[in-house]
Amino acid sequence: MRVNTKSGKSSRAENCNKKPLLLEFLQTHKLDHPTADKIYSSMRELYPRISLGTVYRNLNALAREGKILKIENPFSPSRFDFRTIPHLHIFCKKCGKIFDISQEVSKYIIKYLPQGFALDDLQICASGLCPSCSSKINNSSTKQTTKGKRHGNTKRNKN
Repeated sequence: MRVNTKSGKSSRAENCNKKPLLLEFLQTHKLDHPTADKIYSSMRELYPRISLGTVYRNLNALAREGKILKIENPFSPSRFDFRTIPHLHIFCKKCGKIFDISQEVSKYIIKYLPQGFALDDLQICASGLCPSCSSKINNSSTKQTTKGKRHGNTKRNKN
């Protein structure tokens, strides 16, 4: 075990207590549903000695403690959310962006749970195309349709 000569503490002990630092970072920087890799690269600018393993370990610990949300989805790596109030997410299948769905939807679902059910987590995987990706697809299909049409003089049937 290496010992830090300034403090006399082991460097392992210094790495273990990053949860408060990580939580504060998430709350102040308000990254939009970041992956662990995005959090790591953002934190490295301020804390160059932090390791990717430390970020992953502490994010998972904070999620287990209920201090942040870990958002699992089939379209991209896990994301994290500092907003722990009950809310749902919708994922864009094209760009991978995650959007919050109104808290009212969660309340509506919770209202219809079986009586006495003790809910500890609510995650629904809703997906589709975000407005930006949807408009790109609509614009490209409009261009293709326009390309297929003849412009200018057209021959008419003589019937």
